[in-house]
Amino acid sequence: MEQLLNFVEECVNTFHSYYNYGKTERMLVYCRPAVEKFIFNKIYGVLYDMYNNKFAEDNNKFMAKIEQIKLLGPEKIMEFLEVRSKFKGISMDRKYIPYKSTIDCINKIELEINPKDKFDSLMKASLEMRNFVLEITNGKGILNALDDELPLFIYCTTQVAIKNIFAELRMIEDYLQYSTSIDKESKVLITLQVSYYRYLIY
Repeated sequence: MEQLLNFVEECVNTFHSYYNYGKTERMLVYCRPAVEKFIFNKIYGVLYDMYNNKFAEDNNKFMAKIEQIKLLGPEKIMEFLEVRSKFKGISMDRKYIPYKSTIDCINKIELEINPKDKFDSLMKASLEMRNFVLEITNGKGILNALDDELPLFIYCTTQVAIKNIFAELRMIEDYLQYSTSIDKESKVLITLQVSYYRYLIY
């Protein structure tokens, strides 16, 4: 990933030099995402296979445990995780899935090819979680502490449908480590990793 992002940087600098954008960096705002997306489109299949093979064992453990956990249903899972009552959002409708928009955002990372877009989906998942909390509490509930947020993320991870979540998260983590173009606020990523490794596998 480090070498790949260095190559992206070199390409962007070449564009900047060749087309002589002058003293302003405004055009690079558009140039970098385009170059990065083009390169990842070309090599994503090989890149994903590398991560997928490396984390296949962890993912198999996770999927086996998830199949058992899902049988409990959302209400029992939240009860076990000690999610506070006001944050549960449980409905009498058995087909209703609490925090579905958050789960959908996490699932979307598998569909994205650019790791930056995967990371953006995780950030959106966090926002969707907070929006749902505001909705079910009529604007009075706020996730102020990790003790409130972590159980909800763990619940959401029991509901995802991603082939290899570990490959996806590690790819995002490596991208954040070596990328120089985005804010590296990775609290959401760390929270998800804690959910998977500490609570859902071991």
